[in-house]
Amino acid sequence: MSATVIDRDEMDIARKAMIDSQLRPNGVTDKALLEAMADVRREHYLPEGKRSVAYRDRAIALEDGRNAIAPTPLALMIDRAAPQTGEKALVVGPVAAYAAALLTEMGLDAVALESKPGEEPAGDGVILKTGTLTDGVADLAPYDLILLVGAIEELGEALTAQLADNGRVAAPVIDGGVSRLAIGRKVDGAVAFRNFADAQVAPLALFSKARTFEF
Repeated sequence: MSATVIDRDEMDIARKAMIDSQLRPNGVTDKALLEAMADVRREHYLPEGKRSVAYRDRAIALEDGRNAIAPTPLALMIDRAAPQTGEKALVVGPVAAYAAALLTEMGLDAVALESKPGEEPAGDGVILKTGTLTDGVADLAPYDLILLVGAIEELGEALTAQLADNGRVAAPVIDGGVSRLAIGRKVDGAVAFRNFADAQVAPLALFSKARTFEF
């Protein structure tokens, strides 16, 4: 089977359309973020067969039940998290390297943690780790910002411990079966989330709450 040929000019047009017709109308205003999303090529972080739909505003199904988050909820979380130059960030989930590359472009030191090796191009400045998502990357902690690119029911002890005091978490949080974009802040060793928008984001199974039985 021959490889799919992706036209670079078409991708450039699609990326600009993503910014103008998806991100800006939905309230993404951070100038540095918009510039990063104009510069970083999302298609380079996706499997070859998925690159033609890199800029559609929908999740992209990957192998093993994983999903790459759609551009708009990703951009909204980064925008609301207000990343600052010089901060250290950890991005967790499928195609984490793309979001980490955006943060790197914005002047942060970013670490990407994925459960499987991805399609990351060389030289994007991102530290890439592969492992169990709920474990985080303890040897590079603490982080000023942790970004989850899949929906969670709870953050878990390991990631909470790796977040700096007063650090922020941006994540789609599942409540009553509905995922909502939220920003959390660590105070006195605990993270409290505040929702700011509804969004359909595929869950990260490892971040589910333990189920209890009722009689």
